[in-house]
Amino acid sequence: MIHQQLLGASDHLLNFTLGLGALFGILAVIVGGVFTARYGRRGSVSVSAELVRSPQLCAIVVRPSVKAVGVFKIRFSYSRVTVEVVRYDADGRFLSSSSPVLKENVFADSFVEGGEELLTTVFLPVREPDATTLGWFARIEVKAPSRFLRGRLSKLPIAGSSYWYDTVFVPVSTSSN
Repeated sequence: MIHQQLLGASDHLLNFTLGLGALFGILAVIVGGVFTARYGRRGSVSVSAELVRSPQLCAIVVRPSVKAVGVFKIRFSYSRVTVEVVRYDADGRFLSSSSPVLKENVFADSFVEGGEELLTTVFLPVREPDATTLGWFARIEVKAPSRFLRGRLSKLPIAGSSYWYDTVFVPVSTSSN
């Protein structure tokens, strides 16, 4: 009888241990899924730009790049390059500039696989700088829709899309003649 009681106690201990192991296994899968969904689609963008001048034309050459740092590919829903004039008067006050020059959909229907980088070059003609022009801000903006939640689910508050941007200043003094 004592032997049967000891066997029954060890069965309960074994069942408890197996149940606890199963709970930890389920918890590990859930945490791994959340981690993958959150950090598996990481990206970064960068932009470089320079002023190019000739007797007939003044332009900003913008070179944006997008890197997918996570394990999943990033498909773009929106990508835009904007160039805005930076002007100040003699007293150091900002002068409102004309509307920015922009190029929409610079990466078209492209995508970046995990660990890859996508580069492009955008040529944007600008007006010849006057005495008040210090330079230009060149900016790249990229947006990617949610990977997992689509359709009606994409309207949920947790279904935010990914958005990256970078800005660089192009001074007038770096022109090439």
